[in-house]
Amino acid sequence: MKHASRRAKGQSGERAASELVSELWPGCRRGLEQTRGADSPDVTGSPLWIECKRGAKLNLWAAFDQARSDLKKSKSKKYIAPVVIARRDRDRQWLV
Repeated sequence: MKHASRRAKGQSGERAASELVSELWPGCRRGLEQTRGADSPDVTGSPLWIECKRGAKLNLWAAFDQARSDLKKSKSKKYIAPVVIARRDRDRQWLV
């Protein structure tokens, strides 16, 4: 898959995940800080540091380790826990 296609797929997944989370925390949205690093989770507006993943072969533990590491690096006090929201390709169910 080309880089632009991967990025578009990731952005689409982040938007879908933010819609899912906004049912619990209205106002959630895709984290638009594209520097990514530890500055911003994939979905902002909740008390959770949310990492989104979409793909055919998901490594959920690696994604959780990334979310936990990014949360620690951010030193932000507004997030209480790391969370991974994932969906396999061609599947409608999200895993939280």
